Parts: sequence; structure tokens; C-alpha cells
Amino acid sequence: MNAISPGKISEKQIAGAKMTFKQMELINKFIDVCKSLGVPDHECFATVDLYEEQNMNQVIICISGLMRKVR
Repeated sequence: MNAISPGKISEKQIAGAKMTFKQMELINKFIDVCKSLGVPDHECFATVDLYEEQNMNQVIICISGLMRKVR
């Protein structure tokens, strides 16, 4: 995400993401940045979709939506 939007997620946050809640917090930050870049809510995924690999199709839809916004 920082390659697309520098500084949105700090390196310190990434380095300290060894515990479950920190990893889920980073996933939430990714989703928030996607929304701030214009990815519609209905294309974004829920944190649990990625963390527990429950709905990977929705994750792919979100990444595709992000790709359309940053071209």
C-alpha cells in the first residue's frame, strides 16, 4: 500500500505486526486506504475475509478495484 500511497502505513506498524490483533489492524488500514482512494464499499472485503481466508474472491475484487483506481 505504501508504494501506491506513501506513508499511509508506517514501517513501525508493519514491523510490530506479529500478534493477531496487530495483523488485523493492518488489514483494516489497508481497507481504509482503499476506500480513501475511491474503491467502493461493496468491492472492499471484511478483515476476517483475508485473515481467516474465508472469502478470497472478495479480496481479489477489492485488489482489482484498487488497481482500477491507481492506473
